[in-house]
Amino acid sequence: MNTMNTPHRSIPSISTFRRASRRLGVLLLSALPGLGLAGCMAGAFKAETTQSSSVADGKSLFVSAENGRVELIKDPSSAEVRVEAKVRCSGATQAEADGRLAQSRLVAVRDEAGCVRVSVEFPARSGVSWGWPDDSASITVRAADLSGIEVVTSNGAIASAGFSGQATLVTSNGRISVDGHDGPVTARSSNGAIVVSGVRSLSARTSNGRIEAALAEGAAGDVELDSSNGAVSLVLPASWRGVVTAETSNGSIDLKGGSVRKHDGSKSMTVGDAAGASAKATIETSNGRVQVRVAGATDTRN
Repeated sequence: MNTMNTPHRSIPSISTFRRASRRLGVLLLSALPGLGLAGCMAGAFKAETTQSSSVADGKSLFVSAENGRVELIKDPSSAEVRVEAKVRCSGATQAEADGRLAQSRLVAVRDEAGCVRVSVEFPARSGVSWGWPDDSASITVRAADLSGIEVVTSNGAIASAGFSGQATLVTSNGRISVDGHDGPVTARSSNGAIVVSGVRSLSARTSNGRIEAALAEGAAGDVELDSSNGAVSLVLPASWRGVVTAETSNGSIDLKGGSVRKHDGSKSMTVGDAAGASAKATIETSNGRVQVRVAGATDTRN
């Protein structure tokens, strides 16, 4: 390219730039009605209500949620499975938000096996939905006892405490916390911390977040902890007997309470008599520190 004959262009002053920006802003605002970009104002109006339901003779629970927190609370005084949902809907106008809320409903039904199935149904959106925030529902379930729980939510935290049976907790984006559960627990989060204590066995996996786990006293089950990006810690009861294998791509590994062996990029620890070490604890993170401690073990680094 011949640059010798290129005419000189002066750089616009700041005041000129500001005047041009203001003119552009006015043009864009005046063009919005003609362009029909109501979606850009989506969610400016919201409506909210609380819906509740009770189901008798519930033995187990399945919750399917979209965009909202799910909390399971053990309540010995509850004769039924009680469900409460804080439902929120949005619209381009208040009338639309109110109309969507009026068409939304909490569903809680018991199937033939005694499983209480919970969800919130929202009306479908018509036309272009770009820019619209999702409707949401935060669900709280109270029950005296549940043997078997499953919660799946597309976006929201999950919390549970005090139940039994197989527990499966899955969220696309949110923290999972369990405070006591008499049975195997499976926890999956695409983006969020997993904090679990007082369980018999555990399989926990998150793509981005820390994992903190502590087995219940007397527990002897297997443990599998996997985080793509986050620190991982595990506390085993003194009664636990087995082999711990820990690996991290970037971080330290501290194992306390057993016979430790170093490997290439990983460590293993045998807890208790090697001949009777039947349980397994497998821990892996791509980026984070790994800490495993047997309750009552001395704080000696290895």
